[in-house]
Amino acid sequence: MESRRSFLKKSLYSGAALSATGLLSVCSGRKKPNVLFIICDDLNDMVEGMGGHPQVKTPNIKRLMNKGKTFLNAHCNSPLCAPSRASMLSGLYPHTSGYYRIRNNEGDYLDWWDYPVLKQSHTMMQHFKNYGYHVMGAGKIFHQHEEDYSHFHEYGPKHSWGPYPWDGKTEKTGWGGAESYPGNYGSFSIDANYARLSNIPEILPDPEKGIPGYKGWRLYGKPFKYNGPDDRDLMPDELNAKWAGEKLAKQYDKPFLMMVGINRPHAAAFRAR
Repeated sequence: MESRRSFLKKSLYSGAALSATGLLSVCSGRKKPNVLFIICDDLNDMVEGMGGHPQVKTPNIKRLMNKGKTFLNAHCNSPLCAPSRASMLSGLYPHTSGYYRIRNNEGDYLDWWDYPVLKQSHTMMQHFKNYGYHVMGAGKIFHQHEEDYSHFHEYGPKHSWGPYPWDGKTEKTGWGGAESYPGNYGSFSIDANYARLSNIPEILPDPEKGIPGYKGWRLYGKPFKYNGPDDRDLMPDELNAKWAGEKLAKQYDKPFLMMVGINRPHAAAFRAR
């Protein structure tokens, strides 16, 4: 392991840097390598190789770290999720774009596209597209509410915190498509983001509220099958990984940028309402 400063200092001479300057040189140079960009939510230093924790086993992350570079002193431009992603994807500081908080004084959620500077800027994905890359994505790349799939040539599974319980009737348009946020109906009173899949929700009929009732999980606007650990549908992150693996196995005429957003872990996941 080494510091980011040491790595970038050496990389500037070797031409291997993937800093902002390095990305420009990669895209505009003669050789255009394929780029795989993976982003996860709310990782910490409990993983193996970063101090670890006796109860945390992360052999794949440890193996990945051993093959690459690990930065011991890296910082994001904002301590908040949405402004941090906007800064990373646009290359603009929060104090430059004006996007440095998640909600306004009235409690309304603030979107990337509410800010003229960000709306008129190019994202990392658009930059790669402009330099001849085939740009693909899956999962959570933008922050929720802010997805713009026109920044990609093709997109796989979309962002979802599901599967969710369902009341058999109400289905709202959520992040990445139709989702279900029915709340604590019937016998199901555990937050969908934290409950075990084996704790199958059963929403009892409630004629006064117009709820016909429903049993089971729901994901991407469809029933989610769960008959046991070895007989179930894939979760969103599993779908993202499967999609990425299938795409990586193909041949492309152009160099590609593949961005894969993994939802979990996320300590402050949206709670079903």
